[in-house]
Parts: sequence; C-alpha cells; structure tokens
Amino acid sequence: MGNPRKLRFVWDSNDKSDERDAGMLGIVCRFDPKLLWPLRHRSSQTHADLAMVKSRDALVSNRTRLINHARGVVKTTGERLPGCSSASFAKRCAEHVPDQIGPLTDF
Repeated sequence: MGNPRKLRFVWDSNDKSDERDAGMLGIVCRFDPKLLWPLRHRSSQTHADLAMVKSRDALVSNRTRLINHARGVVKTTGERLPGCSSASFAKRCAEHVPDQIGPLTDF
C-alpha cells in the first residue's frame, strides 16, 4: 500500500476525489514506486487511547460552552456570575442566578 500523504501534489491539490487521488498514485507507482511509503495501522490500544482523548476533549469543550452560555444568559438580565473554576461553577454561581432564569443544575 502507498501513503498519499507522502506526496504533496496529491494531498495539497484543490481538486480532491478518491478517483483522482487513486489515479495520481497509480501514475507515481508506475514511474517511481520508491515515492510510496507503507502504511502502518494503529494498534487497538492506540485506537482506544485516541477515542478516550477525543471523548474527553468533547466533554471539556461542551462543558465550557454550557458555562459560557449560562454566563451569557445571566448577563442579559444585567447580572454577572463570579469567576470560578468549572468544577465549582454550579455551587458558586447558583446564588447569583436571577429567579426568572431558574436553578443551575450541576454541570
């Protein structure tokens, strides 16, 4: 197998399609097979580790977006929430949320 990322003119082109890329790799292979590099697939442990890292990143990003949303909603009422860590956000800010918005649940 060949790795198209080793060939800049394949991965850097503006006209991207699987068919076009396969054709370009076929032409390169006919002229100089040394330009193609073997692929190494990730191990199952690496896949599991990567899934864990991506899951944590998604959770942290969504928690940040929710906290920022809560701050924005409260700000429209003329109030401000105090600065605090995300771990203590619900406890520290619950008393500052106006009654018309409702209670903060634990993020």
